Amino acid sequence: MNQTTLCGYLGKDFELVYTPNGNTYAKNSLGITQIRKDKSNGNEIKHTDWIPIVIFGSKAEIANKYLKKGDRFLGSGRIHTSTYTKDNGETNYSWQVVISNFEFVNNKQNNEIESKEQEKTPEIINKQQDNIKQDETFEVTDEMIPF
Repeated sequence: MNQTTLCGYLGKDFELVYTPNGNTYAKNSLGITQIRKDKSNGNEIKHTDWIPIVIFGSKAEIANKYLKKGDRFLGSGRIHTSTYTKDNGETNYSWQVVISNFEFVNNKQNNEIESKEQEKTPEIINKQQDNIKQDETFEVTDEMIPF
């Protein structure tokens, strides 16, 4: 089974792209920081992994509209790997997480809420996302993946 769940902070605003055949996708990177102690001196060491994510269809448009750089993001999906050959003949590999579902956790790392209306927005949008047809799936091909 190829399933993963990620929670972190968006590294930038989503980039919304329309493919020549009319499909929509949004891409971004999710920053997930781990803090550990250095065994030799006890100092904290921070390490951030940047996970490339992509969302397709109506959910991509929702993410692009309501989620911005620094927002906390909780999503689940599958890991997609691609191979490509450079001009010099070298084979390279890339990967990204194709997000199938996501939740609005809170806005911005500082957790500031600008208004009561904004406070209600994630709940409303999660309900809208639930109403999107479950059979709205796309066959992801290497040509569609921008990474």
